[in-house]
Amino acid sequence: SVSAPAPRGVPAPLSDAEIAAFSYEQAMKEWTSRKKASVKPDLDATTRQRLEEEAEKCRLRMQAAREEVR
Repeated sequence: SVSAPAPRGVPAPLSDAEIAAFSYEQAMKEWTSRKKASVKPDLDATTRQRLEEEAEKCRLRMQAAREEVR
């Protein structure tokens, strides 16, 4: 079956490998976009969960990237 396209304004899925390659700035940008999109009232539960999980991975990547600079 073909999954329905993501609702307008919802970021595309990110792989763990993509997130791991982010700089601090990239991770912050993606975290912000996912946090904003995850509160949209018209989201289905699956998309909301994906966005929340990706936001958390981006937050952890931001922390790791900050440590790498030190």
